[in-house]
Amino acid sequence: MSAAMTTTKATKLNAGKSERIKIYVEKATLHDVSGIQSVLLSNKRDSQLYQRSRADIQRNLRDFLVSTDEKGKLLGCVAVHFHTPKIAEILSLAVAPGCQGRGIGPRLMEEAENTALDHHAEMIWLICEKPEYFQRLGFKQISRFKLPTSALMTKLKQTLDQSPNRWLPNLFGRMKFMMMTTARAKD
Repeated sequence: MSAAMTTTKATKLNAGKSERIKIYVEKATLHDVSGIQSVLLSNKRDSQLYQRSRADIQRNLRDFLVSTDEKGKLLGCVAVHFHTPKIAEILSLAVAPGCQGRGIGPRLMEEAENTALDHHAEMIWLICEKPEYFQRLGFKQISRFKLPTSALMTKLKQTLDQSPNRWLPNLFGRMKFMMMTTARAKD
C-alpha cells in the first residue's frame, strides 16, 4: 500500500501563525512498533484509549495505519481490525499530544474508514466516550448487541487487559458503541 498524503492547515507550536504541513498515512511496519506504543502511552490519561503491549502491537501490526510528517516522525496511529470478513472495528486512534488539533485524527479516521471499505466491510464500528465527535465523522450510536458475540468477547478481553481501575467504567458505564452511517457501510 502506498502512502496517502494530505496537506492540512496546522497551528504552529509556540507561534500563533498557521502553516501547511504534509501528513502521510501508511500501513505500519515493524519499524513503527515503538512509535505506536509511545503514542498510545503518551495518551494513557484518555480512559477510552486502550493501552496495548508491544507484543500485542506486533501481533496485530497488519491492523495499524500510522501518520507521519515529512521527516518521518510518527504523529499518530489507528487500527482497523476485522472481526468477520464484513465487520471491522476502528480502534487505537491516538495522536501525539504535541500534534493534537492539527487534523491528524480526522485524517487517520478517514484512511481507516477507506481501508475497511476497500476490504468490503459492511459494518464499521468503534467504542468511544465522546459520541459527538464521531457523529460529526458519520457514526451513529448503536446497541452493543448489534455486534457478533465474538466481537464483544474480544472487547471484553481487551478491557480486562487494562488496569483494574478502568474495568467498571468501561464495562458498565460511559462507553458508547458507534457505527458508520454511510451508504457504503450498511446497518
